[in-house]
Amino acid sequence: MLFPEYVMPISEKPRIDVVCALIWEPGQTGRVLVARRLLSDPHLPGMWEFPGGKIEEGESPTEAVVREIEEEFGVRVGVKGAFGVFEHEYPAVWITLHALECEVSSDACFVPVDHEEWHWMLPSEMHTLNWAAADLPIVDALLKIQSIRSAVPFVSRVCVR
Repeated sequence: MLFPEYVMPISEKPRIDVVCALIWEPGQTGRVLVARRLLSDPHLPGMWEFPGGKIEEGESPTEAVVREIEEEFGVRVGVKGAFGVFEHEYPAVWITLHALECEVSSDACFVPVDHEEWHWMLPSEMHTLNWAAADLPIVDALLKIQSIRSAVPFVSRVCVR
């Protein structure tokens, strides 16, 4: 390294890998599950989030999100794929948030254990909530996707011979 005295670490804070589920409501409504943390939670009490939690040692983000949603809501999710990876620095910790798109069966019965409440919401409605800061970039990304989808007119497929 040419000038090691000029290289500063991004953050001296502990780094934690976490995962969140973007659970789409069955039936193509365009709504996503959002949840409000317990008021008694020591970290971000009462804030809204996409549910999830820490990725345990040796666990993949997919395994973690399935485990976390089962623990938090008693529901088994199917993981459709990665939505994105987001970084956020809180005062005491730096987190890497892996957002995964998920689906549930239409008869899934959500029983919140670690949340005050939960709702299905369109991205355009989400900015009315008090969000955990790490989740805000996901809200913005969902809103952009919703805007693009609503701006593109429906085109049916035509076959010409």
